[in-house]
Amino acid sequence: MRTVNGQIIIIILLVIFVYAFSLTGPFVFDDFHVFVHNDDFKITNLDFISIKKMLASSTTGISSRPVALITLAFNSYFFGLEPFSFKLVNLCIHLVNTCLLFAVLEKLFFLGDCSKKTSKYAVVVITAIWALHPLNLTSVLYVVQRMASLAATFMLLMLICFLKMREKQIYSTDKAWRYLIPIIFLFVLAVLTKENSVIILGIFFIIEVLLFKKMAQELSVKNLLSHGVKVGWLFLAVLFAVLMWKWQWLQDSYQERGYTLEERLLTETRVLWFYIKLILIPNVMQMSLYHDDFTISKSIFQPITTFWAIFAWLLVSLWIFLKRKKYPLIALGVLWYLIGHAVESSIIGLELVHEHRNYFPMIGIWIAAAGIVIVLNEKFLQLNKLSWLVYVFIGLLCTGTWGRAQHWNDWPSLAESEVLKNQNSPRAQLEAARWYFQVLNTEKNPTINTYGFEQAKYHLISAYQVDKNDLSGLLSLFKLVELVRIPPEQIWVDELLKRLEYVKIERENMKRLDEFMQCNIDKICHADLAIINKMLFALEKNKSLIPIYKAKFYYYLGALLLEKGSSDLALYYYSLAQETDNNNQSFAINLALVFLQMDNYVEAMSYYKTIQKNLVVKEWLKNYEDLSKKILEYQITATVKKILPQTQPS
Repeated sequence: MRTVNGQIIIIILLVIFVYAFSLTGPFVFDDFHVFVHNDDFKITNLDFISIKKMLASSTTGISSRPVALITLAFNSYFFGLEPFSFKLVNLCIHLVNTCLLFAVLEKLFFLGDCSKKTSKYAVVVITAIWALHPLNLTSVLYVVQRMASLAATFMLLMLICFLKMREKQIYSTDKAWRYLIPIIFLFVLAVLTKENSVIILGIFFIIEVLLFKKMAQELSVKNLLSHGVKVGWLFLAVLFAVLMWKWQWLQDSYQERGYTLEERLLTETRVLWFYIKLILIPNVMQMSLYHDDFTISKSIFQPITTFWAIFAWLLVSLWIFLKRKKYPLIALGVLWYLIGHAVESSIIGLELVHEHRNYFPMIGIWIAAAGIVIVLNEKFLQLNKLSWLVYVFIGLLCTGTWGRAQHWNDWPSLAESEVLKNQNSPRAQLEAARWYFQVLNTEKNPTINTYGFEQAKYHLISAYQVDKNDLSGLLSLFKLVELVRIPPEQIWVDELLKRLEYVKIERENMKRLDEFMQCNIDKICHADLAIINKMLFALEKNKSLIPIYKAKFYYYLGALLLEKGSSDLALYYYSLAQETDNNNQSFAINLALVFLQMDNYVEAMSYYKTIQKNLVVKEWLKNYEDLSKKILEYQITATVKKILPQTQPS
C-alpha cells in the first residue's frame, strides 16, 4: 500500500511540475464570451440577486451549466479576472480527478477478476498516462473547459459509489441501496456542470452487462438488476425510435452550420479515429486548440478515408459483439470511449473537433489497452521484460505536456505555436492577427510599414485565403486598415461581397457579421455606409441565408442608421427585421424604442402591449425592462407637461 501511495504522490508531483510554469497564460477562445467579456458575470456581491443575474447572462448549454459558472464566478469575485487563479483551480480539479481515477480503476480491476499484481500495475500506469497526457492540456489551461473537468469529477465520484454498491451486493448480503442517494445527487451536479454527463448512465450499463453480469448474493437484488438491464435495452430502443421520428427536426437544426447532419455523422467516424491516434501516438505537433480545418466528409467515399473509418468501426463492433464475454475488459474500454463521445460526437449540431472532449472518454482507450496487454502477457510471459517501455512512454508524455504547456505561458507564444502547427486553421490565423492588433494599438502613429500592421495583415489574408467560406479575415481587414487611416483594398471588398452572396452564412460567420456591425454602431469602427449597403444587397441575394440571420442584419443596419440620425430609414429596417423574424422579441422592443424616440407614443404602446402578451425570454429581459422604464418616464413627462401651465414668452 505504501508503494502505491508513493507512486500516486510521484504522479501528482509530475503533473504539478509540467503545468506549474504555464498558469499565467492568457484566456482563449470561448473564455471571452462566457465570462471575460460578460459584464453580468462579474459579480460584486455574493447575494442571490447577483448570482441569479450572473447565471441568467449565460446561454451555454441547455441548462446554462450553473455549477461550473458559479465556480468561475467565485474565482472572479475572490481573485479578479487574472488567468492565474482560474487555471490554478483547474489544475487542482485535474489533480483531484487523478486521485479519483486511481480509486475507480483500483476497484474496477479488482471486481473485473484481474490478478492482484497485474491490476495494481495497470491502475498506476493508466492513472499516470491519463494525468500526464498532453491531449488533456486544454481541459486544464483552457479555463472554460472546467465544465469538462469538473463534470468528470462528479462522474468519477458516481463511479466510486456505484462500484462500492455493487461490490457489497456481490460479496455480501448487504443490498447497499443507500449509495443511490449520493449517486443521484452527484448526477444532478454533473448534468448542471455539463449536459453530456448523462453518458455516465451508459457507463454504468456496460459495466453491469460486461463485468458484473447481474451478480448479487441476494436473489431480490439479482432480479432487480435483471429487470434494470432489460429497461436499459428498452430505453436504447425507444431513444433510437425517437431519433428516427425526429430526424427532420435534427436536420433543420443544422441550418446554422456549414455542414448537414449526414455530413457530421460521416465526419465523426473519422474524428473518433483521429482522437485515438492522438491518444495512442501523442504527437504534440498535431494537437491544437483549433481543428477548424478538419475536412468534412461529403459522402462515404469523399474523402475515401471515411469509408475505411466506417469499415473499421464495423469490424470493431463485430469483434466486441463476438468476444465481449471472453475479453470483457477490452470490450468495456472501447465502449467506454464510444459512449463518452455519444453526445458531443454524434447527432447534435456542435462543432466537429475539440480535444477537450476526450478528457473522460480517453480513460476507456487505456482500459482497453491494459486489457490487451493483460491478455498478451498471459500468452507471452516475456512481455514483462518490456515493462521499461511504459516508463519511457510516460517520460515522453511528461516532456510533451511540459513543452506544450510552455506555449500556453503567454499570448504571443500560444498564437504563433498554433499557427505553426495548423497553418490551414482560420481561427489560428485570426488569433495570431489579434495579438498583432494588440501590438499595433500600442503604437502612437502606426503606418502600413509598422511591424504589427504587416503581421496582422499577413495573418488576416491567410485566414480568408485558407477558408473560402470564412468572413472573419475579410471583416477584420476592414478594421485593421482603419488603424492606419487608409480605405480597404478593392479586392477585399469584392471578395467580401462575393462571399456574402454565395457562401452559406453559418453561425460562426454570423457572429463575425454581428461583431462588425456592432463595432460600427458603437462608433469604434467607421466602415463606409455605401459598403454596408452593398453588403445588405449581397446578403439579400444569398439563397442559403436563413430568415433569422437576414433579420439580424436588417436590425443592425437599422441601429447603425439610427446612430447616424436617419430615424425614418432606421424604422424601415427595424420593421423589416420584425417582419422577417417575428419570434425575436428584441426587434419589437427596438421598434417601440424608436417610435418613442420619435414621439409616436401610440405606435410605441402598440408594440409594447404585443410584447407583454408573450412571455419575455430571459435573453431579452434586460431590453424589455429598459423599454418599460422609458415608457414610464415618457408617461410621467407627458403628464407633467399637461399639468404645468404653459409659460408664454415675454
